[in-house]
Amino acid sequence: MRLLVVAYLTAVNSFTQPQLRITRGRAMAVSSFQPETLEFISSGSLSTTGDGDRSTKEKIIKCPIHNYVELHPAAIAIIDTPEFQRLRDLGQLGGVYYVFAGATGRRFEHSLGVAHLARNFVNQLRQQQPELEITDEDVLCVHLAGLCHDLGHGPLSHLFDGKFLKAVRDPALPEWSHEHASIAMLDHLIAANNLGPVLALHGLGEADVHFIQELVLGGAEDAPQGFEWRGRGAKTFLYDIVANHRNGIDVDKFDYFSRDCYTLGIHKTFDHERLMKCSKVLPVQDPETGRSELRICFEKKEVWNVYELFHTRFSLHKRAYQHRVSTCIENMFCEALIAADPFVEIAASEPLPESGGGGGGEVGDRRVYRMSTCIEDMGAYSTLSDWRIMAIQHSPDARLAEARGILGRIRTRDLYRFVGEVLDPPPPLPA
Repeated sequence: MRLLVVAYLTAVNSFTQPQLRITRGRAMAVSSFQPETLEFISSGSLSTTGDGDRSTKEKIIKCPIHNYVELHPAAIAIIDTPEFQRLRDLGQLGGVYYVFAGATGRRFEHSLGVAHLARNFVNQLRQQQPELEITDEDVLCVHLAGLCHDLGHGPLSHLFDGKFLKAVRDPALPEWSHEHASIAMLDHLIAANNLGPVLALHGLGEADVHFIQELVLGGAEDAPQGFEWRGRGAKTFLYDIVANHRNGIDVDKFDYFSRDCYTLGIHKTFDHERLMKCSKVLPVQDPETGRSELRICFEKKEVWNVYELFHTRFSLHKRAYQHRVSTCIENMFCEALIAADPFVEIAASEPLPESGGGGGGEVGDRRVYRMSTCIEDMGAYSTLSDWRIMAIQHSPDARLAEARGILGRIRTRDLYRFVGEVLDPPPPLPA
């Protein structure tokens, strides 16, 4: 039940400033009221204790896609950290912005949207199927997994790990993805901001944080080397919500399809709200292992809605994500980053041990990373965002002349020319 808060501005007399009156259903006579002490809390209560305890209050954020996004206090604690705020500086669509002027979305608002949808989805399953025994901790873990799933993105989002790192990283090294960085960044975020006690206040321990990381990865086959996959008992269906690697239908796509269509001006007919309402958890036999697992399924009547989901995905890739001009621009950005990589220095987050750094350059008592190697240190990586592009472009360093030249060509629209495309042949059909 929400509280209706009514504000009155009245003048006590002609010699005083107007004062704010807050009432719960009726006017209050307050003779010495300080407006700055008021806080509005989404749970419906009022607090007049200054900053108060943010660890126990929910927030509602206005969103052009989902109208109102509700966030748990633990989510707010994560959001209010430098590591998460970095997502404000990461463009959602990379080079697409240089073709579609409205494509200005950031990873920050996308992450809030995914957290919102993830929480709504798991709560709906909990309400309609109490036999699943979904706990408060399960709901919160799914909510936080949606929030943190993109913590590991680098400058220009997918360009960083999809093109730049593949071009400069030693192929003999273990495979790396932004999901791997997301789970490492979550560990760093919790430790650097002392959020362990905040999470514990809401019933989450080390095992729950590990489960959140599993939800971000989506499947054991996608985990980095050395990561222990523990699972959540019989609740395998929870892995279908944030990063569904079984069929690709998850709330991450629900949000970015809606959000990207909105900013790009592309029509969308897929209805994610309806699909979530027409879902149910059922036992499904794994074709590879033969084991029966609980998975999220959808009503047969939603077959065309699912078709529209994948049609929307194809349309976005064809018309925007892989647009011939935005692809040329992303290739230019990638070449600029490659040219600048040997000369961009990023200091490690921690001082070197007295015995020495063991490889890499040094600045003072700290190891120095390149853009391509700072993924080894989440503290250093957390300083890497789109602003590095502007820093390179405006740097007086003569060693960055080649990179500056490429970036200058993007600014003046002197772009690479598209000469054609080759389609990979489809795989042969089984006999």
